[in-house]
Amino acid sequence: MENKRIPTGLKLSIFAAALIVLFFILQWLGTASYEHSHFWEATADLFGDTDLEGFIMMSLGLINLVLAAVVYKFTVRMIEKRLNKVG
Repeated sequence: MENKRIPTGLKLSIFAAALIVLFFILQWLGTASYEHSHFWEATADLFGDTDLEGFIMMSLGLINLVLAAVVYKFTVRMIEKRLNKVG
């Protein structure tokens, strides 16, 4: 029996949806209090960056991409497992 695969268009749609949803979640959670701003300032200083807002946006963007890739792989594997389930 041949394994069924998910079409590429659906895979791209899953990744795009994960990217958008995680972006909005991270932006909503990204409201900065004094403790958060101190953390971001210390981290930016560690990397030698003086533009705090740019550093925060770049960091959240990178975190968003990594999380979206993990969600994408997990979702695709679960769908393919369900498609190839015997019975």
